[in-house]
Amino acid sequence: MAKLDGVKVIDMTAGKIEKVAYEGAEYERAEHPIKKDDLILNVDDHEIDLTIGAFYKVISVDNFNDVQFLDDVDDGRDRHEDDIDFVPFRKVAVQDPTLEARVGKLESDVAALKGEQEAEEKPLAVGDYAKVVPHNNDIGFGGSPGDIVIIRDKRVDRYRTKELSGGDYHGNPWVKTEGLVRATDEEVAEAKAALKVGDYAKVVGRTYLGDIKTGTVVKITVDADEDGDYKIELLDGSDHDYAQASSLEKVDADKAETIEKWAKIGRGVNEYKEGDIVSGSGPFVLCAAGEVECVGDVLGVRRFDGTFSTIPASKATLIAPVESRVDR
Repeated sequence: MAKLDGVKVIDMTAGKIEKVAYEGAEYERAEHPIKKDDLILNVDDHEIDLTIGAFYKVISVDNFNDVQFLDDVDDGRDRHEDDIDFVPFRKVAVQDPTLEARVGKLESDVAALKGEQEAEEKPLAVGDYAKVVPHNNDIGFGGSPGDIVIIRDKRVDRYRTKELSGGDYHGNPWVKTEGLVRATDEEVAEAKAALKVGDYAKVVGRTYLGDIKTGTVVKITVDADEDGDYKIELLDGSDHDYAQASSLEKVDADKAETIEKWAKIGRGVNEYKEGDIVSGSGPFVLCAAGEVECVGDVLGVRRFDGTFSTIPASKATLIAPVESRVDR
């Protein structure tokens, strides 16, 4: 079925929808993968005939792990079961588990305590870190064995990756399943900490001259000298300083300017406050401005015409922070 009417929010915490009601049943916010009969909340898919903030009903899940549903004009749509643009909500079971189910759960727990169950490693998912390993490079993947990457998308037998330095690999960023293994925490930490000329970083400690404040995003312009000091510059090139690696936290290039913009008003990225004035963004989102009343992953906004709407925080545009308003 198409965009659902009659979905009622019955539990929202800090602007984040946790539970809804639809056709007499309750649905709770769930983890991916999306399953058949889930309700899915569109938080970030701006394609035509799909509405941000609307719910859709999952009709089926095919053998390629794609979910099917109808859009606003009843055309069929396919999205992968791990598509983070849609948040799944799953029907709440109303009956108590059967005796057989409870006994089975107890037996499973006992076996686990005794070490009789073999632990199975979960497959890589969107958002996980992985290491590239030697494999049959027949799809043009641009990475090299040893690279640490983050999973951006998933298909049946391959993953789309992004290198930690900030961008997708040139050419085809897709790699087959056998070309990746899960990266250890130590490998990820080491990859994130490595700095070189051209990288962006956030100042998190002391600098040599003390000219650049903590929280400022800078660019590495000279590799570390014999004392371990990197030369760093402001993004506009107006000032420079020197800092040890321990005082710098690597930042993705595509996020550097966004982080700097929010840091100037003393906030993290997409850190909204009640009383901020915001508007929507994107070609298919209503862009009327309003005042933030609820904060979270999804903002609750009272528009200037008196109506109430929701906007994903990641897609909102800050017009005026509450601290700068002269009417309050």
